[in-house]
Amino acid sequence: GEGKPMFGGYTYSTDGGETWAPTTIITHPDSTVAQLTVGSDGQGGVIFVWRTTSQDEIFYQWSSDGGRSWGEPAALPAVFARPWQTPFDMYDMATDSAGNIHLLVVGREILDRNAELGIYHLVWDGSDWSRPTKVFSAVGSFPEYPRLVVHAGNQLHAAWFTREGDIWDS
Repeated sequence: GEGKPMFGGYTYSTDGGETWAPTTIITHPDSTVAQLTVGSDGQGGVIFVWRTTSQDEIFYQWSSDGGRSWGEPAALPAVFARPWQTPFDMYDMATDSAGNIHLLVVGREILDRNAELGIYHLVWDGSDWSRPTKVFSAVGSFPEYPRLVVHAGNQLHAAWFTREGDIWDS
């Protein structure tokens, strides 16, 4: 929870971790990249999602060749990152048997810094994101650290914790 993010990084191994490709440095839209997560469709498609400490958009970038080259970064539709005041948050992805990549983020539906926070689910189908679906929200609640797993091909299981009040309120 201390210091400032310098950049995000991504690398891959094609031999079970014996060797690694050179690191791809993520600095879009600036170098304050945080909460980076990666997912794969199991057929060569790789996506990573992140936010920055300086902006409220959540960004993503797609590779269709196993992470060797990347498309242009873009913002997720209709969901915004929580205000950057707490580093106690992560995003998570899991892939179902059809190759759809599911994403859970803590965020809000509007840019208002006081907007209610929630857990949102989006699905990447290899070319586009679904609209975000609110999984959870509660007035005065601060959901954090969402986790996602796929069971039996297409059953999603999500977990997170919440706390009351903002620990920075005094």
